[in-house]
Amino acid sequence: MSTATASFALSGRLDGPARMSDRTRAHITEVADRLGYVPQFSARSLARGTTDLVAVVLNFPGSRWAGAVTDAITDAVGALGAVTVSLAHERWAEHLRRGFAGAAFVEDWPGREDSDLAAIARLGTTLMVASREAPSRPAYDVVVSNEYSACREMVEGLLTRGHRRIGVLRRSHDEEHHAPNERLRAYLDAVDAAGQQPVKSLVRFARNRYDLAYAETTQLLALPEPPTAIYAMNGPSAAGALWATQAAGARDVEVVGVDPVGDLQTQPELSWVTIAEGEMARMGRRMADRITDPSLPVTELELHWVLRRPG
Repeated sequence: MSTATASFALSGRLDGPARMSDRTRAHITEVADRLGYVPQFSARSLARGTTDLVAVVLNFPGSRWAGAVTDAITDAVGALGAVTVSLAHERWAEHLRRGFAGAAFVEDWPGREDSDLAAIARLGTTLMVASREAPSRPAYDVVVSNEYSACREMVEGLLTRGHRRIGVLRRSHDEEHHAPNERLRAYLDAVDAAGQQPVKSLVRFARNRYDLAYAETTQLLALPEPPTAIYAMNGPSAAGALWATQAAGARDVEVVGVDPVGDLQTQPELSWVTIAEGEMARMGRRMADRITDPSLPVTELELHWVLRRPG
């Protein structure tokens, strides 16, 4: 039996110039399992002239979302012998064009030319891009999500329950100039559809920090006309808002949030928008599959976010 035949069987591929019998494939797999064979990304990389690094490029590396992405990809590609590294946004494209990494996950943002990403993919880089909208003919895997619709449903729920003064805890002033901010867009569109205008004095910036969210919420509650609900656009901000309302005795102020952290996931009175269980692992496995078999066709992968209501 040739090395090529064994390699083809262990790749898991079903295509090829000639069909391999199930018996032959089963025999090769059985022998590999008995010998403790584990595919090594580094060996494949050497053969292809690429590196065994997987780059991760994220808009806000310190966020819970960024941590979940990095963990999922690291867990999946680590089994292949690959190492995950984080690249700064300013020069990531330059590094990838130089062949710094054999694979990359990139969180896209408005204004980025698809041609830049396509050029990197044509170099042989296994590329996965998280984007608001998939290009018409992508040269790489595209990750989209229903985060916007889940967040909008949550804000619409506040409006339906009679809330007209909704406090908002955002990350920073410049967030809309980076990745598409589905969470902010969901709030603005829901308020607009209800025939209202956002109350600017109720929109604050908490920078993904518990302490700043606590301070900003405390100030909101001290206003002559305080908010009756608070929409926190990340987990730490929701935690700070919840603690501030409890400290002020304002338990009638409804707090809702996105991407829960820690014990907040068990708070029965909170509504949350969060990634459905298993979705991040599914994304990581897709990256590993494409690294293992670059001939797999590119695809659009949707991550599902769900609204968890109280009770």
